[in-house]
Parts: sequence; C-alpha cells; structure tokens
Amino acid sequence: MYSKAFGVICSTLLSGTAVAMSAPVSADLLLDICRAPTLEEAARLGDGLGWSRQTDAETQEWRTSFNAYNGGSVNVVGWRSGEADDAQILAYWVSDGPNVHTACAYSAPSADSLLDALRERLGPPDSLEHHEELEMTSAWWTRGSLAYSFNQVGSRLGFTVGPAE
Repeated sequence: MYSKAFGVICSTLLSGTAVAMSAPVSADLLLDICRAPTLEEAARLGDGLGWSRQTDAETQEWRTSFNAYNGGSVNVVGWRSGEADDAQILAYWVSDGPNVHTACAYSAPSADSLLDALRERLGPPDSLEHHEELEMTSAWWTRGSLAYSFNQVGSRLGFTVGPAE
C-alpha cells in the first residue's frame, strides 16, 4: 500500500516546470540530503545545490493530496533545476498522522550513472529488474530502517528514499 501511493504522491510533487538547468546531483549529495535527520538539515544541504527552492504555492497541491492520503500534516522542502522535461526536482518531507515518516524523492531527465553510483554506496540491490524492450530498469534496496528505490523508464529516472516496511 505505501509504495504505490508513495509513487503517485512523488510523481505529483515532481512534476511541473523549473528554472535554468544545472549539473546532475551527485549520488553522495543526494544520499546525504535524503538521509538527513531533520527537515532543517535537509534544507541546509539542499540549498547547497544552488537550485531554486520551491515555494509553498508550488507545493500546495501536492501537500493537499498528501494530507488527504495520509490523514495528517506534512512539511516539505523542495528544489528545482531545469525547464519542463529537462527539470531535476528534489523534495524532502516529514509527515504526521497515521503514517508518520520522513521521505525524499528525486526526478531527473537522465539516468546517467546514478544506478552505478548507488550500487557503489548501497551495495548490490536486493531486487534488480531490467526490461530492454521497455527501456526500463528498477532497483530496490532495504538498508536498516530505509528503503531505496531507483526507477528508470526511457531516459527519465526517479529515486526515492523512505521508511522500510
């Protein structure tokens, strides 16, 4: 249940337009931000990207959908870099309610070498699927209390970190 709703919620947050494109985020910085113990620490690290910070108005629709799903409040900080289909978007949130958790989601127009870098840092995935005909790759790791999910379809990738179930 959590993973399907999590994917829908992430895709809603990670859609839209953005500002000038910058270099892809490194796996080390991405993991540091996503593993941050607090929203404040994630915000400090994320601001180091040099990307535009999302405003409350830009995240309002996502927060409303998340609150309806989760039945509690959510605090989110997010950043954008790029234009439309070329946008990189990163978000970190802390939720209250029946499904209290901290999570992080990243979306980018290119898989580049992120999967290889994640393998170096997290070790071999617990699950790895590749479908050449669909141009799709997915990998899943559970490390301690966190679950890491990498999904790439065509050239677009999504990466999430959330609580392991």
